[in-house]
Amino acid sequence: MVLGHGARLGVAILFALAVNARAQSPVSVTPIDSGTLVRLHVIGDSVVRGRLIAPLVPPGSALTLCQFPGPPCTATTDPGVRVWPLTSVRQLEVSQGSAVKTGATIGFLIGMIVGTQLGKFCLDGPCPSTGHAAVHVGLPVAGLFALLGGAIGDGKVRWGTPR
Repeated sequence: MVLGHGARLGVAILFALAVNARAQSPVSVTPIDSGTLVRLHVIGDSVVRGRLIAPLVPPGSALTLCQFPGPPCTATTDPGVRVWPLTSVRQLEVSQGSAVKTGATIGFLIGMIVGTQLGKFCLDGPCPSTGHAAVHVGLPVAGLFALLGGAIGDGKVRWGTPR
């Protein structure tokens, strides 16, 4: 069955309305402790990061957080404190640590490739055994790249749904 242009347009409009209605529905919340780093996707396509100042316990009606990055908040009257009603939050994510392991793994793999290629070129003349030279240069270079990748990954926050 082939739909005409009018029917396709109608289906597209219904789909857009369904997606929009889902995006504006309040987010379902599990209890989250204060001090947790959260990321809010707020209606209007803005993203806000911050640490919860008060625990969020269902059926909570608002999130009270200290915006991050920014100066630390010591009281709820500080200028960095924001209160977001749950009805304005499309999606709520919590920090699940950093990407240090992923960064180190990627760095190690790249370093092994680069180090192996560097090891194939002996600086002091012909290599007695290209395989051994590649390994002897490849492993230290891979280690350095793993450290670099881990340092880069440490600055990257992994986000996930609250559990």
